[in-house]
Formats: sequence, structure tokens, C-alpha cells
Amino acid sequence: MLLTIGMIMKNEERFLRDCLTAIKPILDNVDSELVICDTGSIDNSIAIAKEFTDNVFEIEWHNDFGWARQQGFKRAKGEWFLVLDPDEIFENVQNIVDFFNSGEYKNYGTATVKRTEEPNVQNSTTIAKYLRLFKIIDGMHWHNEVHEYLAPYKEPTKNLNSILLHYGNTLQILEDTKKYEKYRSIILGIYQKNPKDYSNLLELAIQYSSENLEKSIEYAEIGIKLAQQEEQNQQNKQIHFMPQLYHNFALFLMSFYMSLEKYQKAIDFVNQYFDDNSESQISEIAVQLKLQQCLAFGKQSQFIQAKDAALIAYELKKRADNNELKPIYTLAKNYPVDDITYISNILEKFVLANLLADTIDWIDNFTEIPPTATVNYKIDKYICYANFAKYILELNPKMLHDLPKTLQAKYIQNPQEYNYICNIIENVLNNSK
Repeated sequence: MLLTIGMIMKNEERFLRDCLTAIKPILDNVDSELVICDTGSIDNSIAIAKEFTDNVFEIEWHNDFGWARQQGFKRAKGEWFLVLDPDEIFENVQNIVDFFNSGEYKNYGTATVKRTEEPNVQNSTTIAKYLRLFKIIDGMHWHNEVHEYLAPYKEPTKNLNSILLHYGNTLQILEDTKKYEKYRSIILGIYQKNPKDYSNLLELAIQYSSENLEKSIEYAEIGIKLAQQEEQNQQNKQIHFMPQLYHNFALFLMSFYMSLEKYQKAIDFVNQYFDDNSESQISEIAVQLKLQQCLAFGKQSQFIQAKDAALIAYELKKRADNNELKPIYTLAKNYPVDDITYISNILEKFVLANLLADTIDWIDNFTEIPPTATVNYKIDKYICYANFAKYILELNPKMLHDLPKTLQAKYIQNPQEYNYICNIIENVLNNSK
């Protein structure tokens, strides 16, 4: 058998039928099976699951998510394993079907899918890659009682375009299921047994972030050193024994520093992150770190530095879209995928830095499409000029005095273009009155 789809569940009737209906094209078109372990449902979950598979196993709950997932994993007959949760619904699985039926899977050891945490928001602007498909290898098993992960695993990794809509972390669901209360009780028990477990230290940092940020930072700073050492030991190895928790620590530490308004600490931290990581180790999390650093520079009125950070964030975002950065497995937060979000941020910082001529040069030059790009980043320059004028009016109206002559010098060989851009700017100014 080629593929096993595995999940654990308890009282998941709310989304389960939609979840399993969405993966039926995989079960129908790929040599595959579905294995579900139930940890004590008292609703209609088991009956729904049995409509889709005979492999439904009722197991005891041991306060350990990794152990529960292992019960399904050890029953897997497939060469590959797809991890799925019952509160996740695929938009389309054709990409996964093609991955296996074309034979492309033979060239990879793992594969990612995309997931959004905003399934109820039309045109969600955030998304992240999650490692969900694994070629089963010797010694592979589930680790950790909470925020469990499957390892060791092999690269290279294929980034698939199939999108998961995740409903389980919406505020109403969290309130109804008391999910965080369950996690915290498990995490505190682990900490009592092993206070130097770096993966659990990250969980403690996250759990205490709503109550005591200084305590969160304390846990995170201890944990990141342990995780960094472990990750350095794994670099340049084909087989990986843990997810990239070091990078996740970096993201959460940055958010803690920003919440406490420790802006210089945040700036220095991001600089150190990039110093510590070789080009090949820079991950998708770097996009979010640079965006946060941009904000920190802005809070300190260092607008030129903020502009530079915004430009780097956008370049990293394009590299992530083109699969040139490492996808992060487990807790990575999403970053905006809408190019306009980045472009607006960049234009705003140019205006605040009072860099009129530089802004005009950037607007003209950035629309060039890299020859190797698989994503079209060309944005209409006239939209940029309209946004540019809006930011000048809002943030730096003194720029308006020099704008016409600077534009005229730029477009001296093309008066028609000059007049057209001036009309756009004039319309923005008139509409603001």
C-alpha cells in the first residue's frame, strides 16, 4: 500500500464528516487507507468515522497526544503517512493525488501542505506550510505529549499547493473545548519531570504569555539555547530527528520583546538570528522576524532602517513563495501572503524616511519580474503611485513641495508618463479634501 492517512479524535462530530469527505478523492484514487484512533468520544464521531473506514480503533486516553498518534501510526500499512486532524478540511486534494499517481513521491522524503488559521475569512491573507506527508523510515515514531511531531524524517521536501482550512483554533471552538486548559495541565506535568526539555519550554513560554511575559521570556531564552545547540547538531544531515524548534523559539521571543516594548532588544535579536544562521538555514520564519524588526525600528523613529527591513521582508517573502526557504514544521505563525501588504509597508517607510527620489526609483524598478520566479510579482506602478501620494499626505506633507520637480526630472524623456502620474497624484489629493 502506498499511503496511510492517520488521525486521532475525540468528540469531533462538528467538522469530521466534512474533513473525511474532503479526503475521499485520495482514498478513491490512490492506493491508500484511513486509520482513526478515538480517545473516548461520546458524540457521533465514531459512527461518522465508520462511514469512511473500517480502521476505527477505540483507545484509552493517557494524557499524551504523541502516544495516541503512535497507536494509529503503528497500524499503518502504507509506505507514506499523511497526518490529518478532524478539525481540518482540505479545499482540494488533487495536488496530493497527482503527487502519488505521477510517481513524483519517489524523489522526496517529506512533503508540506498549506494551512490557514482563518478559514471563515474570505480571501485570508495569512497562510503557512506544514510538514504533513512522510515517507515511513526505520525508527520513525511520534514524540512529545503535546504539540507532538513525527521523527526521524528525510529530505528533500516537496511543497504541495493543497490548502487545509483549520477550524479548531477559532475563538468559539477554543472556548467550547477548553483546549488550552487541557494543554496546560499536560505541559506542567512534563515540566515537573524534565525542566530542561526544550520543546516543553517553548510550550511553557507560550502558555504564560497571556499572564506573565517576563516569565515567558525567561522560559524561551533558556529553551532557545538548548534548541539551537540541538539543531546545529542536525545541520547537513539528511535525516532529521526533531522539528525546527529553534526557529519557532525565535519567533515567539520576538513577539514577547515587542509586547513589552523592548524594541532595541528585538532589533538586536533579529540581527543575531541572521548572523547565527547560514543562508541555507534561513527559514520562512525570517519573513515574520524582519516584519517585526521593521515595526521595532519604526517605534524608535529609525525610518531608514525600518525601510531596509521592510525591503528584506518582501524579498524573503518572495523566496518563500518560490520554495527557496526552509518550511517550518510545527508552531510557525503565518505571515501575510498579499503582496500589497508588503508594498504598502515599504512605501510608508520610504515616506517616513523622507526619501523622495529613492521611492520613485524603487516604484519604477521593483516591478521587474525575476527571470526564475514562479510567482508574478508585477504590481501596477500607478497603484503604487496612488498609495505613495496617500502616505505623503498622511505622514510627510512637506514632500509634496518637491514631488513635481523630482518626477519631472525622472520622466524628462517621457512627458506623457509624467503627466499621467501627476494626474493620479492630483486625484488622490483632491479626494482627500
